[in-house]
Amino acid sequence: HELTYDQRSWLAKLAEQLRSGNLPESDRKCPECRRLLLVTSVQGVDLDCCPKCRGIWFDPGELQAFSGEPKEIPSDDKTSRPSRFRCPDCQTQMVEYVFVNPHSLLVDRCPNGHGVYLEDRELERVFEII
Repeated sequence: HELTYDQRSWLAKLAEQLRSGNLPESDRKCPECRRLLLVTSVQGVDLDCCPKCRGIWFDPGELQAFSGEPKEIPSDDKTSRPSRFRCPDCQTQMVEYVFVNPHSLLVDRCPNGHGVYLEDRELERVFEII
């Protein structure tokens, strides 16, 4: 599935902001490398992004706003497993879900509802799947 013009422009805007190096720091640390996340803004939504890992933290509802899906993780009723990452808000081990069956994209969500973490290039995969 081809990315739309809007999706490509959102990804480009995120990458451009991260390259600029002129972003405010978040109070959250990256679930992967533990560096402070930086706050970017796309489509009026503030996203916490890692300048090193390129992962993105989505607060509740933000991923759904970008994907246009009826639920944050459409296949969250399917089998899940413990994630290797911890939530940057509560430090609880996150849970890994298949984003949409039958695709193999695994996304990490805080079991306490704090948000969803996508690793580098996974937002692009979300766009390709939807």
